[in-house]
Amino acid sequence: RNLSSFSLASSSGGMSEPSLRQLVGDLAIDDADVAQNHGVGCAPVRGRESHTSDLDCFDRYVYIMRTGRELLAREEEEEKEEEAGEGPGPGPGAEGIDSASAASNASRTAPFHAAFWEYVRSILSSAKPVGFDELDDPDAVIPKGPDEANAFLQKAVGIGPLNPIEATALAKDGGFAEEEVLTELLYATRAGAVRMQFAPECDRCGSVVTARDCLGDLPPRAACEGCNYPNDINSMDRIKVLFLFNSDILYVLMDNFACTPSQESFAKTQLFATVPATSTGSGFRYSVGIGEGKELRPALEPGKYRMHCPVAKTDNFLVVEREAKENEEPHCCKLKVSDVVCHPPTFPRRASVDVAGTAADHRSQLKTLTVPHGKLHFDVYPDTRSFFVLWVQEDCEEDVLMRLPEEERSSYTKATSVIHNRAFNKLFSDQVVSANPDAMLAIQNVVLVFTDVVGSTDLYATIGDGPALQLIRKHFRVLFGAFTQRGRVVK
Repeated sequence: RNLSSFSLASSSGGMSEPSLRQLVGDLAIDDADVAQNHGVGCAPVRGRESHTSDLDCFDRYVYIMRTGRELLAREEEEEKEEEAGEGPGPGPGAEGIDSASAASNASRTAPFHAAFWEYVRSILSSAKPVGFDELDDPDAVIPKGPDEANAFLQKAVGIGPLNPIEATALAKDGGFAEEEVLTELLYATRAGAVRMQFAPECDRCGSVVTARDCLGDLPPRAACEGCNYPNDINSMDRIKVLFLFNSDILYVLMDNFACTPSQESFAKTQLFATVPATSTGSGFRYSVGIGEGKELRPALEPGKYRMHCPVAKTDNFLVVEREAKENEEPHCCKLKVSDVVCHPPTFPRRASVDVAGTAADHRSQLKTLTVPHGKLHFDVYPDTRSFFVLWVQEDCEEDVLMRLPEEERSSYTKATSVIHNRAFNKLFSDQVVSANPDAMLAIQNVVLVFTDVVGSTDLYATIGDGPALQLIRKHFRVLFGAFTQRGRVVK
């Protein structure tokens, strides 16, 4: 039994390749131009609205996960029965070890949690199209009013617990044990239903600094991809473990994770509207100050504003020069998302970072959109193929807009907890060590336990090679079962 190959192929219960393909379906997507995509989001699919789910595909993966787990459990039970039939017989301390060997169950496959996946399905079922169609012409826009903008916002919020999946929050919302949820997600990662990512928490905005599939591949230092704040990555307790559905199950075009603004920051908001990405790059029109029930808000007052979207990695200023006259036509503000994307700075591996200087440099490099007055048509073109938030705030100090206080942050599943999880040690034992020479992850307060069997030579001579070998194997199963509850085994 090779647990490292637990995947769509190995969990099929011995299905032939054609029947497995029929079960999973054709997961290939249409070819698409993703040259302008930042490289993080999935490839766009023509004609499919972002933030939508495919429940049939989800059900197929659930079937694969359930049957795969049942297969592993049967194999483990057969192995357990074989070992019981080869017991060592009465020997020194054999009865005590036999009773203690129940701890070896810690390394066995956890039973499939059907109720959890039913709960997940109920959330996915709300991810339906709400009328944000795309156009073939990438220079065309579709006007959207407040009701339509709110419908997409509500959909995005509704699937929030699954985009991304955070085990601690999902367990709390669904009334499950966190360890159970984490175990299910780890097995789902092996099956290909979700993707596991290790994501350090930003010291300033509380969002994700960067994300890697392997824990050991995290850099020692990086600027937050959402707020551009420089972070040292040196604590396992500051690394979130997130899970993302593959795009066949939950199709979301987005290039970064969202952030949670502080209460003080959100109070500065003047306009907040969600703009889904399209495969063609065609856009949507959101208007302010035009009346007729089609405006998202009254006209903007003269002044300087900040426009920031951590999901699409954009940041810029907006300047409104004067008040709009009563009969004045709205000004058309053509906004291509690619024009205001900000790329976070890179840092040398060991050099110190001037945090204040980095923030000042970032602000000085932001572009400014200038409009004559506050009656506006925002024609937004998501040409980077990423979900975009048209978020306009009063301009003020960086820390007011970007910093999320510790008391307003939510708890999350930490990397420390995950590497102590039994399923993680069973399925991802190669995750921590990295061949990347730039990776530098400080792990502190590690306890190393070395064990040996005293008198093993005499034991073999006393009860024979076969019984002694079985006794030694049981001995190590007891130890490994205990160690994997709070750590890992290196042998």
